Amino acid sequence: MKKLSLILSIVGLVTGCSTTPSPTGDVTDVGIWTGKVQMTNKTTNHRKWANVTWASDSSEDRMRVDVSAVLDVPIATFIKNSEGSHLWLFTEGKYFFSEDGGKLFKYLTKLSVNPKIFYNLLGNPKSPGTEWQCKTDQEIFQCQSSADKTQFSVKTGEPNRRVINMEKGTKALRVRLSRSKVQLQDKLFKKLPTSQFKTFRL
Repeated sequence: MKKLSLILSIVGLVTGCSTTPSPTGDVTDVGIWTGKVQMTNKTTNHRKWANVTWASDSSEDRMRVDVSAVLDVPIATFIKNSEGSHLWLFTEGKYFFSEDGGKLFKYLTKLSVNPKIFYNLLGNPKSPGTEWQCKTDQEIFQCQSSADKTQFSVKTGEPNRRVINMEKGTKALRVRLSRSKVQLQDKLFKKLPTSQFKTFRL
């Protein structure tokens, strides 16, 4: 009996230390997601991999994406907040600002897409607009737009995990994310220092 109690106590400690939030019944994008991203040039089959931390908050129309290489060397940070959209390219020493997030997002993902589309993909997936044709097949939500020449799919079986595939022209993007936190801090979405960066306004 003592052994059984000990085993149950250990199980309780292990499950209690889990960082993955339990489902609340509401499917939402809000939270901090971590994982990996793969960018592919379909013409040359050249591929790049990176680590990514993705803070999403559709309720406040704000977003932050931090991209890093091996050993967590920072590559880029994209922030969308009430001021507009910001992008820091650390290895190039460049800072970009634009009110149009799509103009900056292509520097980050190699795809010219409106970053707001990811609110739906991380939350409860739905059609981005009337020009899109969408369907659900075995917990995979798929959409394509002939006008925008873009297609994407997202695996929706688990509320705290997402596998997103997106293609536009010769570029393809694959993102695998798991939500590690639900709570967000306002400081995440504040503008980073720019004094050491060459500034561009688009």
